[in-house]
Amino acid sequence: MEYFEKTVTEIIWETDNAILKQKGLYIVSGKKFRAFKIGNYGIADILTVERTFMGNNFDSFHNENGHGLLFTIYVIRDGKIGISAFLRSVSCAKGIISYLMTTRKTYFPFDLKLVLVGKELDTSGAFVYLPDIFGFDCEYKTRSVVEIDFYTYFFDIDGIHFCPEPQYKLQQEGF
Repeated sequence: MEYFEKTVTEIIWETDNAILKQKGLYIVSGKKFRAFKIGNYGIADILTVERTFMGNNFDSFHNENGHGLLFTIYVIRDGKIGISAFLRSVSCAKGIISYLMTTRKTYFPFDLKLVLVGKELDTSGAFVYLPDIFGFDCEYKTRSVVEIDFYTYFFDIDGIHFCPEPQYKLQQEGF
């Protein structure tokens, strides 16, 4: 199969993580799964699971050794990254949370990260503000979705390249 006939998911899956990092897309080390079915909640295009160590700052989220798991859900679009891609990733996240909370007899600490990859970012609505509102809540000491990242991609003579999309804001905020 020629390079340009492959889907972006196939390219990401088949490419070594070190090369992807050089191209601008960071995929954590650890276990990597493709087209991972999360019960009836949906399918993650790629799912990674990594053992983490958070040190003393977040010990309440990790077991006595400071260890936990980081699940990263990748939803990959050939076109625009929009609200449907986000909602699909949220559904997958809910499935992972539900599975871990109902099948584990003891509390096992975990974090979730959502990564949406597409040709371009849909900036026509409020969807682009989502990465700004997720994270650690100091008052309640809770975490659910740790982070949401957007990436766009492009092809050139050297192959595929990924560009992290910065936090989006209106060009004329009207303050």
